[in-house]
This record gives sequence, C-alpha cells and structure tokens, in this order.
Amino acid sequence: MASAAFGTRSRSFLLAALASSGCTDTPRPIDVDEGGAPARGGTLELAMLADVRSLDPAEVASALEAAIASNVYAGLVDVTPDGRVVPVLAERVEEDPARASVRVRLRPGLRFHDGAQVDAAAVARSLRRVLAPRSPVASIGLLDRIRGATRFRDGAVAEIEGLVVEGPLSLRIDLDSYDAAFVPSLTQLAARPVCPSAPAAGDPTFTPCGAGPFQLSTAGWRRGETVALTRFDGWFRAPYPLLDGVRWRLQASSRTQEILFSRGELHVTRDLASYAARRLSADPAWASLREREPATSFWGEGMNTDVAPFDNVEVRRAVAAAIDRRAIVALDPLRLREGNGPLPPGAAGFDPALECQRFDRAAALEHMRRAGFSYDPSSRTGGLPREVPYVAAARTFAERSAQVVQAQLAAIGVRIAPRLVSYTAYLAATHRRGGVAMAPTGWAQDYPDPSNFFDALYHRRAIAEQDGTNTSFYGSEHLDALLDGAHRASEAEARRAMFAEASRTVCDEAPIAFTHVPEAVIFRQPFVRGFVAHPVWLQDLERAWLAPRRRGMDPRSSPPFPEPSPW
Repeated sequence: MASAAFGTRSRSFLLAALASSGCTDTPRPIDVDEGGAPARGGTLELAMLADVRSLDPAEVASALEAAIASNVYAGLVDVTPDGRVVPVLAERVEEDPARASVRVRLRPGLRFHDGAQVDAAAVARSLRRVLAPRSPVASIGLLDRIRGATRFRDGAVAEIEGLVVEGPLSLRIDLDSYDAAFVPSLTQLAARPVCPSAPAAGDPTFTPCGAGPFQLSTAGWRRGETVALTRFDGWFRAPYPLLDGVRWRLQASSRTQEILFSRGELHVTRDLASYAARRLSADPAWASLREREPATSFWGEGMNTDVAPFDNVEVRRAVAAAIDRRAIVALDPLRLREGNGPLPPGAAGFDPALECQRFDRAAALEHMRRAGFSYDPSSRTGGLPREVPYVAAARTFAERSAQVVQAQLAAIGVRIAPRLVSYTAYLAATHRRGGVAMAPTGWAQDYPDPSNFFDALYHRRAIAEQDGTNTSFYGSEHLDALLDGAHRASEAEARRAMFAEASRTVCDEAPIAFTHVPEAVIFRQPFVRGFVAHPVWLQDLERAWLAPRRRGMDPRSSPPFPEPSPW
C-alpha cells in the first residue's frame, strides 16, 4: 500500500461508526518509507494479557507461554505457517514403519545458546529429561510411545531402550509400535532440545536456554512485567532472524494495549477490546494491516457422561440440537465463527463436508422425549426434574455465552444453574472424575494431526481420576479401536477414513456440543514486515523485520482510542 494511505483517515467511517459513542477520531497508521529490502535491526514490541508461569519447554502449559518459548527452543521438526511438518534441527527424518523406528540425522555445526554442540547425545538427554520420573511435564504428547519410555518414567529402569545414539549426529528412536502421528508430535515444545547445562525439569534454577533463533537477553525475564529475547547469531538460517530482539509486556490489559498501539509503542496486538477491533476493522486505512489467526481451536459445551443426566445419550443429543450457534457468534461476530464438529477449520484433517450437529429445536424436543423427559414448551412442563450444575470461569467469554446456553436449553426443559468460579477452580471441577455435570470446554491444536484432538478428548486412555484431558469421561470400545488403528495405519487414505468414522461417532454421541471457533484478529503497525500468524505458536518471527518510519513522524501524535460511550 502506498504510504499516503497510511496517513489518511476515513471521515465517513468516523462519522458513521463513532458518532454513536461520542468519539471523534481513531488511531492513524504511522507513515513509513516504502521500498527497500528486509534489513536487520530493531526490537519488536508485543504484549499479552496473562503472566508467564514457566519457559521450560517441559512445563509450558499455555498458548501464550508457547508463543515465547517456541522462539527460544528449536525442534527437530516444526510446523510451517501453512501447516506442513518440516525438518529444522534435523537435516532429515526417516521413518521405517516395518521396524517401528524413526532415524533423525542432525544438521552439522549446530550450537545451543550456551555454545554447546547440538548433537544426538544432547537430543537424547533432553528427551530423557522430559520423561524422567519426577518431571512436571505439561504434555508428553506421543513420547511415551518410545520403547521403554513408560518403564523409565515409572522408575523401573535407568535408561530408555528406544533412544539409540548411532553417531554424533544420528539418533534412532525405536517405538513400541509404528505410529503415524509420532513425527508430527515431535513439533511439540516438550520434544525440543534444551542446553546440556540445563538442570532437571522443574528445577527452580532453570534458565531458558535452547537452540532457537532467539535467546533470553541480558534484560531477561522480569516476572509479571516483561520477557525480552535477543537475536541468536548462531542460528543456522542466516541472515535470519532479522530483528535485534523481541519484547513482550506481560499482564497488559486490552485497554493498555489499545493505548500503546495507538501511540506506536506496541507493534502488534491480538487482544484489542471488541469495540476497538471493530473500529479498526471498519477503517480502510487499516485493511492491509489486519489478519486473522488460523482457526485451530474450538469451544463447546462439555457434558460429563459419568453423571446424570448426561449418562443418557439422548439428553446429550438434545443439548447439541438445542443450541443455536448463531446467537453465540453474535456476541463477538468479528472474532467468532460457528463451530460444528470435532476439528476446527484450520486443524489438520478438517473435513468441510462433515455434517455434524446443527440447531433443530424440534429434533431436540424429540430427543428429550426419547430420553424419558418430554417437555411441553407451551405449558413449560416436563423436562429434567432437577437443575444441572454448570461451572464457567469468571471474566472469560464463557461468562457471556453461558447466559445464551442457559436460555436456549430452558426452551427444551434442560435447566442449567451456572456458577462462575476462578479459572483454577474451573479446572479442578472439570478435570475431576464425578465432578461438575456441564461446563464449557475446548481444545487447541498442539501438533498437526487429528489424533491430537481425538486422543485427548475422546479416548478412554485420556480419562483419569484427576487431571485427565478427557473431561467428558466419554469413550467406547469402537471409538478407541478407530483411534488406535489410525495411529498404526501408514496409508493416508486409511487414516482419513478412520478419522471420518470417529468424527461421525463423536458428532452423534455428543459428549461435547460444538458451538464456536475463535479467530483472533491481529493488527500490526505498517512498519512491521514479514510477520506471519502461525497455526500453533501464534506467530512466526524468524523473518519479521521493521521498516524505517517516515522522518519527522512522531508516533505519539496519533490519537488514542477513545473509551466506548457508557450509553
């Protein structure tokens, strides 16, 4: 876009969209000098709503933590922005289905941030670190499929049989049985090598140190305030990264981010309040500076199949048919789309032709009749005899969507009793067997394979008395057989057919009523170039760079977002 457009405000938009709130202006994109090749230099300023608990790849548990950590730790393989799995630290990865093994050949000359060599022994050590008996790993993915990993994690043996160092740059990983999803699962943070000097996982003295394109800067990590990274000059893909560094402001509210972004002090934001995001989206001056994150997560209404009334599949089917997804999307139409299946549109294996759950109140009432809970909407009699306990985390989107769900389910005789609790209490209630009957639930793609969603949410292996990921406590022998078969299948078409059947099963038996898919809207300053949204790590910063701002332009002269009118 020509630089002139960056300094132009749309008066028609301002009059039409802002007059109702008593506002008279909107931030202008900062003018930049057009042309020129990508160049090194500058620090990219980012922000996030939450704090960072850990940057140890074994302990990272949130997408926001992963967005930082993915720049510090490079994987043997990684996911490209378009969803492909490609070698990174590995020069090549060779699978042998007949022998159930994976041979990793590392690139020569790689170094960790502390100067140590990235070799096969260091990779094997990092995998043992994650799988150690007392490791507080947040998710081991499919690493437990390595031969001997389970016995090692249980403390029964001193070494992992399936980790075989064949040479300085060659590591063979033997599995209990062939698994088609194992190589994609190696993109996870838990599988990424840390510096050999790193202590055991969970050690409070741990300092982030890996082999990624950025390393912790001397400014370091000021807990609750900032995380600062600097370019790692030993990164093998020279001349990248182009940025001198990246800094995240932590616990920055939406309003704080709006003010900083309007002044040019925040370079990219995904957390603007709805009113601010709508205003920028409607302004033509910002049209080329906006993009959507890949839709790789979903939300829905989870039903605990262990407890009444959701031990009755007809009640679950009634709930799935009673929810009008359009009403939920209407709460934030800029950043939500209707959800209608176990995989979101941006996830690996998504099938756009799948016919899953849909709003049909007549069908919902029929399912209630079949369940033995007939309901007459005209007299409002019948339905479930008791209210259904429902838990949602306070100060999240679920606080608003729960009201919509409550009204819609009441129309078929399902009366839920929403209770807002802290996020910690929400996790405790939903991850405990025999806990709450109903709660909002969701999942985000950790690695690009459908098994990442299906195994975590619907396989009986993921059920635990406490802290399991299958929080609907749902499963069946038929579904488990399909999912296990998909891991063993080496042919893509056979796997596709198995996951298609698994999708139809989950849609019909409805442990989750799928409702919506979030699509965060990203705004960037015009001087931010090469910034790419990522389907797992939120953003890819390796090729990002900062263009020079037009001489004489003071970014603070751009007016801040006005507060929305209370009227």
